[in-house]
Amino acid sequence: MNSQSEINNLLLAPVLLMMCIKPDTEEKLGCMSSLIEAVFATIQTFRSGLENFQTSMTKAFPGSDDNQQTPEA
Repeated sequence: MNSQSEINNLLLAPVLLMMCIKPDTEEKLGCMSSLIEAVFATIQTFRSGLENFQTSMTKAFPGSDDNQQTPEA
């Protein structure tokens, strides 16, 4: 193990201990997990929409994208 992961483990141990003491931790983590999944799905939808928009604009204006680069994800 490197020193960075040892530091992370030492910092994470008190947080995990506090989470074990609280009775509603599982419920809050479940809500947080649902929120993260919803945000992830939203980002995928936006990215897909932007790609579709870019594709349709490229087809509508075929000569206008010569000097433009597509953003990297």
